[in-house]
Amino acid sequence: MTAGLTVWNTWGTVQVDDTWANLSLRYKVQVNTTVTGVNGSRGYEGTLTLPCDTPLLFMKPTASACIKACQNNGNGTWTWTFGTLDPATITTYVFDKPVWLAQSFGLEIYDANGNKTFGDQHKPLRVAGVVQPGAASVQPINFYETPWIYAGLPAGSYAVCASNPGSGEQLAYDNAEAQFSQALYAGIRDRQDGCQMAYVPVASIPGDASPGSFVPPQFIIIADVMGL
Repeated sequence: MTAGLTVWNTWGTVQVDDTWANLSLRYKVQVNTTVTGVNGSRGYEGTLTLPCDTPLLFMKPTASACIKACQNNGNGTWTWTFGTLDPATITTYVFDKPVWLAQSFGLEIYDANGNKTFGDQHKPLRVAGVVQPGAASVQPINFYETPWIYAGLPAGSYAVCASNPGSGEQLAYDNAEAQFSQALYAGIRDRQDGCQMAYVPVASIPGDASPGSFVPPQFIIIADVMGL
């Protein structure tokens, strides 16, 4: 740029400039997943509905978790449905367009049109990294026990957000050796030094199946949530 202000955070990503408003923390909410058996699905589910504008949700779950559905309800609220293989508590961090408050002191930044783009009374989204799941995640073996792992960050407190749920299908057998088709999404979770991914069953359908290939998310965003 020829004029203006740009601030980079510790991770080397642009934190503040005079063009775009920062997404800021609007909600921090815990969601517990409970057993579900609807439509033959297997696993655990939890839901969350919040008033939002353009939200971006990050997760810090106690087990690999996926977002099975995300819906704009058309009335100023959004609803997320989470899935996990085991019972889990998911701490969610929902970042959204800021609702600006009047400031009598502190730092404020405006764009060329006089619109506020940053105010230090909010807690902005801090992106620590953006990673692409490796080739090993495309055809996972024992994917529940052996997840894909990224461990490239300094020790800290992180939360994760996938660009898309990824998908896959596999053949499985119940206790009576009956075959069924199992649909999967990529479940993600934070690590002290990054993130990891393991597939989570989202639906089970009796009968024969011809599994397709496993497709991981295009990328995973890692947010620094230390102190939030």
